[in-house]
Amino acid sequence: MDLLRILLVERDDDLRRALLTYLNDQPDFTVVGVARNGADALTLLEKRGVDLIVTGLLMPIMDGLMMLERMKSLGFPSRLKVVVLSSLATKALKERAYDLGAACYLVKPVKPAQLCACIRKCFATACCANDIQLK
Repeated sequence: MDLLRILLVERDDDLRRALLTYLNDQPDFTVVGVARNGADALTLLEKRGVDLIVTGLLMPIMDGLMMLERMKSLGFPSRLKVVVLSSLATKALKERAYDLGAACYLVKPVKPAQLCACIRKCFATACCANDIQLK
């Protein structure tokens, strides 16, 4: 079985380290890049094969929504799945993320096992169940 190649984009150092460890411990995932903001993530996307991006929204330099807008304007393939992790749960933000191509929008705090289940579901079906809120 091929490993799902994940790009992890998160500004919080502790959360990023925890997610990196947990995702890499999964038998079907490999984290191929880590970025602190959307601009760094776009640079990594151009250099590495990625199947899925796990991203926060609030980040310095380029936030998650700006990154999704840039990806759309650059024509990144639709097969590239995006899971958004955010403590912001407004309907407008969720709708904007989905409009820009997010497959899933998970509300923090998110348990790592629930994130992994969502990632697997993204590749088992067309996308994750819309608007999953995890506590």
